Amino acid sequence: MTFLCTGCNEPVAQELRYCSVCERDVGFPNVRRSQRADESEALIERVRQARASAEIRGATAVLDSFVQKVGASKAVMNRKLTTIHSWLSSDSPYFLSFHPQIRDHSLLARDNVWDQQRIAAENTVNPIYFTELKFAALSLDQRGLTYYGAYCVVLREQLIQDRASVFEENPFVFNPKHHVFSSQQPPLGYRATWLQRGMLAEAKLAHKISPATRENDFITILMGANRDDADCDFIEVHIYGMLHKRAIERVVGPNPTDQYDRAIWNDCKRKLKSLGATVEEI
Repeated sequence: MTFLCTGCNEPVAQELRYCSVCERDVGFPNVRRSQRADESEALIERVRQARASAEIRGATAVLDSFVQKVGASKAVMNRKLTTIHSWLSSDSPYFLSFHPQIRDHSLLARDNVWDQQRIAAENTVNPIYFTELKFAALSLDQRGLTYYGAYCVVLREQLIQDRASVFEENPFVFNPKHHVFSSQQPPLGYRATWLQRGMLAEAKLAHKISPATRENDFITILMGANRDDADCDFIEVHIYGMLHKRAIERVVGPNPTDQYDRAIWNDCKRKLKSLGATVEEI
């Protein structure tokens, strides 16, 4: 499916942010991918099937409530205390993600399948432009995947919404589940824009909603309860471009027992306060 520049009507490659002919801003590649007609139509069909099943079960009203709640969900990144402190203390205001650190030799890939194979998994879902993405998870309780770190960084919606898209799950899980290999295209209908995140959650999770489902259950339906497990289920948020430290809305995490770590945490709290971010200790 060819995307044409609205300025010069020339074809634009999927991975580009700017038209290669006239340099017009053609939008964020991940968002454009989510807005493609074939992606949108496939997602609408998944939603239609999910709603039909919910109607048979008498769960339509509860499903509508779930979708409404997900429409107000937050993007949450989880990181270790030292990583957050480095971000807040650095001369650069931008968060350094995995791929730039590997490219700049400031980080060595670990000897595990996650680091060694992530390029293949991510490139299959977001071809070529995957290195420009920052990753988070959709959350209804401002808590995230503690497997990646004990501190939950809640991002400001107004600073990410135009450049964020959502994807069904971790590509490491998605690709083998759908028998997608590096030489193949992923199936359609499993991604959406930020504003359509409720639709994606409806398509993916409607089967978990029943007439007896309570509002409190929505939290663990959207993101599994086993959040310190690598296999915890979640909807992944893809954010294009740099993440400025002012994109931090809130940090939720433990007050360390170790004296040295507590000093680092106290410094983080001071820096977060100066940015207008809030802190919650748990």
